[in-house]
Amino acid sequence: MAAQGGQVAPTSWSEEITAPSGHTSVGNSGVRDVFASLASGLDRLRDHRRVRTWSHDLAVGRRGEDLAHRYLEALGFTIIARNYELPSGDAEADVIARDGDELVIVEVKTRETNAFGPPERAMGLDKQRALTRVARAYAQKTSIALERTRCDLISIILRPEVKIEHFRDAVRLFHSR
Repeated sequence: MAAQGGQVAPTSWSEEITAPSGHTSVGNSGVRDVFASLASGLDRLRDHRRVRTWSHDLAVGRRGEDLAHRYLEALGFTIIARNYELPSGDAEADVIARDGDELVIVEVKTRETNAFGPPERAMGLDKQRALTRVARAYAQKTSIALERTRCDLISIILRPEVKIEHFRDAVRLFHSR
């Protein structure tokens, strides 16, 4: 993804968890559709339970993380961990994944609507520094070169329809040393 005017341009995806165009699959597409439908139904049940038992903001955030997880899998990422926290407890990443030979630390920002601006605006300098700490620590822990590590941001708006934007390399690891 190329930078535009000093900022990283997003990749947009606003379909309900289906594979992006060009995605190939093996096997019967009907079976895949049944599993996708089943997974979507289970997600709705889980979300309904969360809304009843969790705070509203926590339930919305977790829904966004679930959508981001499925979105990344549909793109071919391998999910390694969710809600990974450093042992010191001072930094956390929503998703850690592999994209080919790259380690990807992902922050997910979710809003119900865009009435108060896009979710990615909530990615402040403190959160960028925290993601950088997670990236460095996890790369070191797994013996992955920092040059093969990046931090992405996934911005999700839930209504009126789900809209997902993926900002690759949203936090520059080498400029924050």
